[in-house]
Amino acid sequence: VTPLPGKKTGVIWSDQVREGFLVRAQDDGAARGVWNEEAAIHVGGKMGDDHLNTVLTPEGTVWLATKNSVDTVGKAQFTLFEGDPDGTWRSWPFGILGETTRPSRPIVVSSADGGTVLIGYGDNDRALPAPHGARIVFSRMIPADPDGVEAPRTVIAPNPAHNSFIQNVTGPRHAFPADAPWIILASDKEGRVYEADLRAAFP
Repeated sequence: VTPLPGKKTGVIWSDQVREGFLVRAQDDGAARGVWNEEAAIHVGGKMGDDHLNTVLTPEGTVWLATKNSVDTVGKAQFTLFEGDPDGTWRSWPFGILGETTRPSRPIVVSSADGGTVLIGYGDNDRALPAPHGARIVFSRMIPADPDGVEAPRTVIAPNPAHNSFIQNVTGPRHAFPADAPWIILASDKEGRVYEADLRAAFP
């Protein structure tokens, strides 16, 4: 469930039969049960999987981070979609699946002016002993760049003394404020909660 441009609330879901992502919106103030028609964000190419996360920027762009079902070494595990207020979508792949590396559970966050869009996820290397060097990484999205996404930077890594697997990063659905830290959170399997200020990592 996500805010959408044009004072709408949307439900976005993955459809593994149609291999894609779909959305249905309700206008703010509409009667209960009155919804707009279903629309496709993307269909085909094994795109549909279970992990979805959105952020709406003040100028009316909705960003959607998704996991696909390609599951092929050397191919991107995730796709970032940019939705314009007119309902058109662009996309960029990111998060390459390695022989032993397993990126998982992507999210997307934005600055208040929409000028900084960051994508993050849990990353680990199964070639390493447990907890597999687990960490939370973020990349800056650059729409004007053909590749679209900078190399990831580690923003959260648990204290080795805890020897615990870290995963499940979360952030806000609305843009980060202009005059406050950009806080994201993640947890480990023992229930410890970690935070990072993305403003410090991406000045």
